Amino acid sequence: MDSIARNALQFYPIECKSIDFVRQNWNAVYKVVDNKNAVYCLRLHQSINPILGEEWMGKSAINSEMEWMYVLSTETDVVVPSPYKNNNDEFVTVTDGINCTLVKWLDGEHINRAYTKTDAILLGNMVGKLHKQSSQWTIPNHFSRPSYDEVSIMKSLKTLEKSELMLNKDSKTIFRTAAMKVYDFLNSLQKTNETWGMIHTDIVNENILFHNNEMYLLDFGCCGFGSFLWDVAVAIPSEMDIKYEFLTAYDFHYPLPSNYEGLIESFYVSMYIAYFDFFLTQPGAIDWVPKLLDDLANNEFNKYLNDKRFLFTT
Repeated sequence: MDSIARNALQFYPIECKSIDFVRQNWNAVYKVVDNKNAVYCLRLHQSINPILGEEWMGKSAINSEMEWMYVLSTETDVVVPSPYKNNNDEFVTVTDGINCTLVKWLDGEHINRAYTKTDAILLGNMVGKLHKQSSQWTIPNHFSRPSYDEVSIMKSLKTLEKSELMLNKDSKTIFRTAAMKVYDFLNSLQKTNETWGMIHTDIVNENILFHNNEMYLLDFGCCGFGSFLWDVAVAIPSEMDIKYEFLTAYDFHYPLPSNYEGLIESFYVSMYIAYFDFFLTQPGAIDWVPKLLDDLANNEFNKYLNDKRFLFTT
């Protein structure tokens, strides 16, 4: 992969001084420094997870991801890794059959502590601004990203049924029942510019950097079309005392519906059920997926099926 990374850099107007491998997950990630000490992130889009097909890893899908990141970086003050075009004026460079992209390297640190009220406000501001831009953006005709909707729920349910992992029978039953309830919920929603558009879908600690009292948003590899409250359900802090700090900050930039609590909880369950399509095919899934399924089935899913609050409790 190192040789592919170096070959890819030849298509950009930079003189590479150093290139260092950082990690491999959905992509192979390299830190690049040029002769002017500008720092870049080179990504080779070759995932270790076989479930990620053309809708995620194809050239058109990756180009669309880069297009949204570019618009966010130029039309909002949300800080994201802004992408660079190659010498052919394209965001995606194909080298040895692998799609490669070059984006700005962002310095900062991940936090391994509970969020403070200040953190929650920064997060709410960022997500609200993201959704405001998305709701007003005219999607280009050639744009291609997956959707997070009732179809993704059924896909995940089929993956569960085919899984060879040893999963608790009762937990699987609760999963199926919850999946059908959120399927009906998602199928009933109207997709309007006010409720539906491009979302990040993975606004978690691993994809957030803190730097000089600012918050940066990384890794748009899971972005796609979905309900804005899906993102809110992913991003909302777990600590009850700061949930409303986050939501108030979000609402300042992008208004919440009056019945947001029940909706966010429905999207929270939807999100976890849809993501099991990915969880179940992860390397080493046997070590953690069965426990996660049991925990969700016995807590959030069970309460959801019994119409009991689980994110908004006093």
